[in-house]
Amino acid sequence: MPLGIWTDKFGGRIVMTVLMAATVPAIWLMSYATAYWHFLVIGLFVGLAGGSFSVGTPYVARWFPKSRQGMAMGVFGAGKLGLGGQQVRGASPARVGRLAPGAPGVCRC
Repeated sequence: MPLGIWTDKFGGRIVMTVLMAATVPAIWLMSYATAYWHFLVIGLFVGLAGGSFSVGTPYVARWFPKSRQGMAMGVFGAGKLGLGGQQVRGASPARVGRLAPGAPGVCRC
């Protein structure tokens, strides 16, 4: 999806709002998914949230003067880096078991 191009054309506020509006229902529907193909279709829409980096970077940069735009984009990128690290790390059953020890279906490793 050409989210960065759309941000330049329509503005970051509009594109980010549409992007989040497309992502939130998919996250809600994930609680009702029961088949593999459900997760594939829902994952397509949840994956759009990763494109928020290409929308947010120019959106944030426009709030600051040219001399401070590098710092603003760096801080924005650092925030996204933490989120990306958590996504890579994931919620393993063993970690979930430590966080919620009596929850049903939790690995008792």
